[in-house]
Amino acid sequence: MDELATLQVLWLGGPEFFSKGLVVVSGVAYFGLSRKSARFDRNTAQGELLAFELATRKLLWRRKLPHKGLVNAIEAPWDAAAAPFRRP
Repeated sequence: MDELATLQVLWLGGPEFFSKGLVVVSGVAYFGLSRKSARFDRNTAQGELLAFELATRKLLWRRKLPHKGLVNAIEAPWDAAAAPFRRP
Protein backbone atom coordinates (compact mmCIF):
# COMPACT_ATOMS: atom_id res chain seq x y z
CA MET A 1 0.00 0.00 0.00
CA ASP A 2 1.61 3.27 -1.11
CA GLU A 3 -0.48 5.61 1.01
CA LEU A 4 -1.19 5.41 4.70
CA ALA A 5 -4.84 4.94 5.56
CA THR A 6 -6.47 7.66 7.60
CA LEU A 7 -9.56 7.55 9.76
CA GLN A 8 -12.25 10.19 9.68
CA VAL A 9 -15.26 10.40 11.97
CA LEU A 10 -18.38 10.93 9.86
CA TRP A 11 -21.08 10.81 12.54
CA LEU A 12 -21.33 10.37 16.30
CA GLY A 13 -24.39 9.45 18.32
CA GLY A 14 -22.96 11.08 21.44
CA PRO A 15 -20.86 9.88 24.37
CA GLU A 16 -23.73 7.87 25.88
CA PHE A 17 -24.20 5.75 22.72
CA PHE A 18 -22.26 3.11 20.84
CA SER A 19 -22.80 1.65 17.39
CA LYS A 20 -22.61 -1.98 16.32
CA GLY A 21 -23.32 -3.92 13.16
CA LEU A 22 -22.64 -2.30 9.80
CA VAL A 23 -23.51 -2.83 6.18
CA VAL A 24 -22.98 -0.45 3.25
CA VAL A 25 -25.34 -0.67 0.28
CA SER A 26 -25.24 1.75 -2.66
CA GLY A 27 -23.38 4.40 -0.71
CA VAL A 28 -25.60 4.23 2.38
CA ALA A 29 -24.25 2.88 5.68
CA TYR A 30 -26.78 1.12 7.93
CA PHE A 31 -25.86 0.42 11.54
CA GLY A 32 -27.32 -0.20 14.96
CA LEU A 33 -27.13 2.25 17.84
CA SER A 34 -27.77 1.72 21.55
CA ARG A 35 -27.15 3.52 24.80
CA LYS A 36 -24.11 2.25 26.65
CA SER A 37 -25.16 -0.20 29.33
CA ALA A 38 -23.82 -2.88 31.61
CA ARG A 39 -23.19 -6.21 29.92
CA PHE A 40 -26.15 -7.93 31.63
CA ASP A 41 -28.54 -5.16 30.42
CA ARG A 42 -27.74 -5.56 26.72
CA ASN A 43 -30.59 -7.99 26.00
CA THR A 44 -33.12 -5.41 27.19
CA ALA A 45 -31.52 -2.29 25.68
CA GLN A 46 -33.59 -0.19 23.26
CA GLY A 47 -31.84 -0.40 19.89
CA GLU A 48 -32.11 1.87 16.90
CA LEU A 49 -31.30 1.48 13.22
CA LEU A 50 -29.72 4.36 11.32
CA ALA A 51 -29.09 5.11 7.66
CA PHE A 52 -26.19 7.43 6.81
CA GLU A 53 -25.43 8.59 3.26
CA LEU A 54 -21.68 8.51 2.77
CA ALA A 55 -21.44 10.88 -0.22
CA THR A 56 -23.33 13.73 1.46
CA ARG A 57 -22.31 12.78 5.02
CA LYS A 58 -25.90 13.17 6.18
CA LEU A 59 -28.03 11.08 8.46
CA LEU A 60 -31.01 9.94 6.34
CA TRP A 61 -33.08 8.46 9.14
CA ARG A 62 -32.97 7.04 12.66
CA ARG A 63 -35.62 4.62 13.95
CA LYS A 64 -36.24 2.74 17.18
CA LEU A 65 -36.45 -1.00 16.66
CA PRO A 66 -39.63 -2.85 17.66
CA HIS A 67 -37.69 -5.34 19.80
CA LYS A 68 -35.22 -5.05 22.68
CA GLY A 69 -31.55 -5.94 22.49
CA LEU A 70 -28.42 -4.89 20.64
CA VAL A 71 -28.00 -4.99 16.89
CA ASN A 72 -25.10 -7.37 16.27
CA ALA A 73 -25.34 -7.86 12.52
CA ILE A 74 -27.17 -6.32 9.59
CA GLU A 75 -27.79 -8.07 6.27
CA ALA A 76 -28.84 -6.51 2.98
CA PRO A 77 -30.88 -8.15 0.21
CA TRP A 78 -29.25 -8.75 -3.16
CA ASP A 79 -31.65 -6.35 -4.91
CA ALA A 80 -30.83 -3.35 -2.73
CA ALA A 81 -32.33 -0.72 -5.07
CA ALA A 82 -35.82 -2.15 -4.59
CA ALA A 83 -35.46 -3.00 -0.91
CA PRO A 84 -38.02 -1.45 1.47
CA PHE A 85 -35.33 -0.50 4.00
CA ARG A 86 -34.16 2.24 1.59
CA ARG A 87 -37.40 4.18 2.05
CA PRO A 88 -37.58 6.64 4.98
